[in-house]
Amino acid sequence: MSDFFRSTAEWARMAQNGEFIFVCVLFSLGAFIGIGLAFNRLKRARMMQDTPTSRIRSASQGFVELRGHARTLPGPDIISPLSQTRCVWWSYTIQEKNNRRSSSNNKGWKTIESEQSDDLFLLNDGTAECVVDPDGAEITPSLHRRWYGSTMRPSRVPKSGTAWIGFGNYRYTEKILGLGELVYALGFFRTENNQVARYNEDLDVKELLSKWKADKRELLKRFDLNDDGEIDLDEWEKVRSAALIQVRKMHLEQSIDPDIHVLSRPADRRPYILSPKDPDVLVKKLRTHFLVSLSIGLALAYMTFHFLQSRGIFY
Repeated sequence: MSDFFRSTAEWARMAQNGEFIFVCVLFSLGAFIGIGLAFNRLKRARMMQDTPTSRIRSASQGFVELRGHARTLPGPDIISPLSQTRCVWWSYTIQEKNNRRSSSNNKGWKTIESEQSDDLFLLNDGTAECVVDPDGAEITPSLHRRWYGSTMRPSRVPKSGTAWIGFGNYRYTEKILGLGELVYALGFFRTENNQVARYNEDLDVKELLSKWKADKRELLKRFDLNDDGEIDLDEWEKVRSAALIQVRKMHLEQSIDPDIHVLSRPADRRPYILSPKDPDVLVKKLRTHFLVSLSIGLALAYMTFHFLQSRGIFY
C-alpha cells in the first residue's frame, strides 16, 4: 500500500497542471456523489424504520406504511404480455442481438420493445382495501426472469427462475409482481369522500382517442411497433385498449365511489416503494449500500487530499 501512495504522489508531482486539475476534480466529484448517495440511503433506511405500519381502515392521511395482499380490481385481469401470467404489475423488455462486425459501436443488444403496466390494483390487509397507483413507484418484482429465443415474441417461457444463459437472437426480460403477494407499501395515502359521480366510459374513451390522434408523432412513437409510419388494425386495438385503461384509471382516481382509499407517489421527494420483500430486508440492503457508498466516497476524498498534499498545496 505504501508503494501505491508513493507512486501516486510521484505522479501528482510530475503531472501537467491540466491533467492534475482534471483528476482532482474527477475524484472530488466522485467523493461528493458517493458520500451524498450514502447519506441518502441512510435517510431512506431511517424513514422506513421510523414509519409505523398502519391499517388501511384507520390509516391517517399522508405518508404511511401499509402491508397487504395484492388483488386485482373488478374487471379484466392484468396479464403480462410475454408470459401471459396473471399478476398485478408487469414490466418487460425485448432486445435483439446485433451481429454486425463492421463497427464496435453496433455490437451487443438493441432494445426493440419495452413496456410496463400502469394498471391500478388493490391492497387488502384484512381491514379494508386500498387502490394502488403504481405510477412512479420503485417496484421490487416477485419474479424476475430473462431468457432467449429465435423470434421477436417468445415461443416458450421458463417455468420458474431465470434462464440467464441461452441461445437466440432475441433476449426477453420480464418482471412481475404476483397476484396474492404480501406487499410492503410506502407512499402517500388519501381517502376520497366525494359524492358519487356518473361517467360515460365510451364517450371519455372517444375524447381521449381524439386527443391522442391530434398528436400523431407521439401516437406513432408509442404504438407504431413495426415502424412503418402508420397505425394498422392490430396496433389500433392496442391504442383503444390503452385508452380504455387510462379512462378507467381516471374514473377511479376521481372517486366514483365514496370512501375509496388510494395510495400513490408522494408529491415531495419522499420514496414510493412497493415490494414483496420484508421491510427489514430492504433496510438491511439500504444500510449495506450506505456503507459501500460511504467507503468509496471517503476513499476518493482521501485520494484527492493526497494528490493536493503531494503537490504541496496542503501540508
